[in-house]
Amino acid sequence: MEGICSKKIKVIRPDNKVVRGLMETSLTTSGPRTPVVLIAPPYAKTIRDMFFVSLYLVLNGFRTVRYDSANHIGVSDGDVFDFTLSSAQQDLIAFIDALRHQYPDAPPAVFSSSLSARVAFRALASSDEVCVQASLVGVVHVQDTLHRVLGHDFVDDLLKGRAIPDIRDVLGYEVGRGFIEDVVDAGWYSRESTQQDLVSCRFPIIHICTERDDWAQLQDIEVAFSGNGSLAPRELYMIPGSSHHLEKNPSAARLALVQAIASLKRYTAGEQVEPSEVRCPNFVDLVRKNRHERYLESIGYCIN
Repeated sequence: MEGICSKKIKVIRPDNKVVRGLMETSLTTSGPRTPVVLIAPPYAKTIRDMFFVSLYLVLNGFRTVRYDSANHIGVSDGDVFDFTLSSAQQDLIAFIDALRHQYPDAPPAVFSSSLSARVAFRALASSDEVCVQASLVGVVHVQDTLHRVLGHDFVDDLLKGRAIPDIRDVLGYEVGRGFIEDVVDAGWYSRESTQQDLVSCRFPIIHICTERDDWAQLQDIEVAFSGNGSLAPRELYMIPGSSHHLEKNPSAARLALVQAIASLKRYTAGEQVEPSEVRCPNFVDLVRKNRHERYLESIGYCIN
């Protein structure tokens, strides 16, 4: 796309799985100290799905890296049947390490949403590798969210020793029982475990929730963020009149992204930016970027 440089990037996990991504920056703001934002993909979303977030960030002076999780849909190694939150945690840690080496002078940040926010809370706990995390409709009580999504509490079944299916449809994709087993065995499921991870996060977190979120309840968010012990700022914002699915409500999505970007600018660059000052893509920007994304998708995001 005119004015935006796109370049492939990949990392290799300890298990030798390759996680592939896309780095983007504006040709006018690219530099060694340009803040870099790692966009962690939520479950069932890919590089392609996150282009809108990347465009907003790049237009406002950030370098972005978005990637497809391993053991997931997309262009990285592995199959979604083997997806787990612990696997997604490995991806995020591998990319954070790679970006700190590649851009040592750039303030690092993480943009996360839905389940990837929960993954980031743990992956970044006790870490000094990032200076801020934005959490958009972040899940904080995994057991409750999965119960709502799947229509049955498989976590409770496993905790009580009951059998669970070997395969389960999760938002249109067949995922193995290892997903639920990992949620239990690795202690992802409770809001109290989220609270513990948040207390260990030594950097600012901006959490943006929605008024009618059917997957992340406000009372759970309040409990998760109520833990004592962390001295880092916690900022909570509510987007009125929207559900968890911001992609279905463009005006609410815009409000959320504008708030996230204003906060990211403050913590990465020390810029006091009002939400009204955040640059939003216009119709021409969106058409050009969508055309560019279709091209990148057609070649499997395998660009030079």
